[in-house]
Amino acid sequence: MKKEEQKCRVCGCTQMNACPGGCYWVEEDLCNRCAVCETCGNTGEDYDIYKCTLCGKIACLECGEDFDQGFICKECLSKQEKCDCTKCRNKYTFNCPEDGEGYSYCYDCPDFQLTDINNYIQEIHQNAKEHGWWDDKRSMAELLCLIHSEVSEALEEDRNRRKPTETYYSVKKIIDGKTIIEYDFYSHDDITKPEGIPSELADIVIRVMDICGHYGIDLEAAIKEKMEYNKNRPYKHGGKKL
Repeated sequence: MKKEEQKCRVCGCTQMNACPGGCYWVEEDLCNRCAVCETCGNTGEDYDIYKCTLCGKIACLECGEDFDQGFICKECLSKQEKCDCTKCRNKYTFNCPEDGEGYSYCYDCPDFQLTDINNYIQEIHQNAKEHGWWDDKRSMAELLCLIHSEVSEALEEDRNRRKPTETYYSVKKIIDGKTIIEYDFYSHDDITKPEGIPSELADIVIRVMDICGHYGIDLEAAIKEKMEYNKNRPYKHGGKKL
């Protein structure tokens, strides 16, 4: 039996035919555009609206707060205990991961780091400057095209039937006055160059981080913000093929 397509009970939008500008599901049969905050009456046309993961009440961001664990309305938040974070004590117990020593740390604490992304950015950009790649002025268009070039190199590796996890190595040798490139599956010395899809994907990330280092972009914060946004987007949002 074919499963019935998910549809909003108010406007009739579906998973494959979303509201103009996009929407997401607040309930199984209610999109955010048609939802109304049960606390203040704000509508989804003007405010982000979610369903409280604790009590099920529909509320806007003015009447609640969005966490990694889900949206919590202010009424439920008022009943939650504050964490015993040793640094800032300003989050709730359900929102505090514990480190290996058993102490709770909030996401706002300096001691709690999701990644070392910004540290890599500084190291990568410094290395690029030391090797002369920022001696001349570079446009954003040029930098973005270089990212494209790394993507294309990864594509060529795939076209050559290289496995996604396969890394091999190349080394340039001068034989009888001619430059010869030899390939091997083992790295023999410092001048052996890593090749393959993993290496090309690493080059993409390195180029992105170099740009962030030059312009002072907080990539870690941008990733966190975009990840939170993506969590609330509808299934295959936009209805595109790819």
